[in-house]
Amino acid sequence: MIKPRITRGGAVVEKNIDWKNMIAERELMGAILNKISEGIAVLDQEGRFIMMNDAYSQMLSYEGRVLEDAMNSYDLEKNNAYININEFIIGKVREGISFDDEICTISSKGERKHICFSCKPICNEEGEAIYTVVCLHEMTKLMLQSEKIQQQKEYINNIIQALPTPVAVVAYPGCTYEFVNKEYVEFLKAMTRKALDHNDIIGSTISEILPLACADAIKGILGKIYKEPMTTQEKMISFKTPKGEAKHYQMLHTALKYSANDKMYIVRIGMDITSQVVLLENTEALTKAKEEFFATISHELRSPIAVMHSIFQMLNDDYYKRELNEKTRKLLKKAQRNNRKLLRLVNNFLDITKAEAGFMQLRQVNANLVKYTQYLVKTILPVVEKKKIQLNFTSTCSTKRIVLDIEKYERILLNLLSNAVKYTQYEGKIDVYIHEDDRYLKVGVKDNGSGISEEEIDKIFDRFYISCSSEKKLNEGTGIGLSLVKRFMQLMEGKIEVNSHPGEGSEFILSFPKKLKNTTEYTMIEELQPTRESISLEFSVLYD
Repeated sequence: MIKPRITRGGAVVEKNIDWKNMIAERELMGAILNKISEGIAVLDQEGRFIMMNDAYSQMLSYEGRVLEDAMNSYDLEKNNAYININEFIIGKVREGISFDDEICTISSKGERKHICFSCKPICNEEGEAIYTVVCLHEMTKLMLQSEKIQQQKEYINNIIQALPTPVAVVAYPGCTYEFVNKEYVEFLKAMTRKALDHNDIIGSTISEILPLACADAIKGILGKIYKEPMTTQEKMISFKTPKGEAKHYQMLHTALKYSANDKMYIVRIGMDITSQVVLLENTEALTKAKEEFFATISHELRSPIAVMHSIFQMLNDDYYKRELNEKTRKLLKKAQRNNRKLLRLVNNFLDITKAEAGFMQLRQVNANLVKYTQYLVKTILPVVEKKKIQLNFTSTCSTKRIVLDIEKYERILLNLLSNAVKYTQYEGKIDVYIHEDDRYLKVGVKDNGSGISEEEIDKIFDRFYISCSSEKKLNEGTGIGLSLVKRFMQLMEGKIEVNSHPGEGSEFILSFPKKLKNTTEYTMIEELQPTRESISLEFSVLYD
């Protein structure tokens, strides 16, 4: 501390220095510098250390050494050569070179460190450098983390480059390509028919690379993602390669979480779906061919049988019967019965084949299931009376109208009724009832006939399966009927259940969903009655 001595006239005549206080201040300054985590050292112009803090000495292993003779064993890696760190620093000081944040790697006995150097001169009043301050900041951990991040980036980049799928990152709203992998480059080359490489694409906009119409469509998709980042947008792109090959890609667009400067980075991923599209086209062609085949085969098989059926009906008319003798009429009746069986077989076979191939169509309307079922039951009464079977109908449901395919329901119920009549003994009993629960209208056909064994219940709906327990005479048929019934029920979103025991009869339950078509129109089912023709086909054994 300086204490000036002043005369009465105000002039300074003497100075005394308080060395004790000055030393204390220097020690305080030293203590403050030692608390700083960065290494700080002061050197004179000859390169001699005037001062260094603890952080500096620890970074370069100067502990316990005399300041004037400070040396260390660390070497600086520079341009594939090594120089002692002291020599490097002293050389900079003597040359009067100033620099900021120069990152260097130093090593000693296998230990490597990354140090950030700064070197600044302290000048006198004449501007001459008298001292140099050297600052060190150890960046080993940061550099190791940076190297690890770089390795991870290279690893991820190698994976993405190796993917057999086009991948690109586009910055929005500029719509510039920020990243593309090799497959994306090949994808763009094939799509645009341009000789593009990686450098041509990176930094270019979508409009500069892609055809205008395609670029505008993609911009629209990117705009949607920008507004709704959590969504994924898809677009199918089709084009022909320079070789004339058709290619189809399903492009997925999704936003990356990272964004900066109001930019959003959107990933475009392309999936080559050419093989799936070709398969779909081939399937559609095959479907069309099958539909044409079914239309042709249906006409070719049904037409001659239907003609014969009409002829038999005409010959059975009273006018022609008088012209025929008894023997001829018996032969005609036998031929007509077998013609009905053949027509039923052809109809069932074609229908089950169409249903299994997925070509069966529904013609559903809102229908009164209760009344139509009652009509069907009444219509077959003359047939069941030949076996003196008691046929009953009951309904306990309040819901009557549901959506229904009339023609298919008619065939389902007539098939179940014909089976019930076939396997029920003379003077037996058949009950037809309709119940309902919260979800379904249920139509039941219950008889007291021969019944079905437990082993056969799971098989009776299989195509071509015929119960082995039936009598030989009653076992005539193809085993298609119940299989077709199940298919029809599945088409109408319904289900069929069976309860049966040998000698106790069988019960078939049809469950139809309680729903209606969204229309105010209703089909007047009560005015539609099943044709005599459909009944004669289902009951061909008993009808004549």
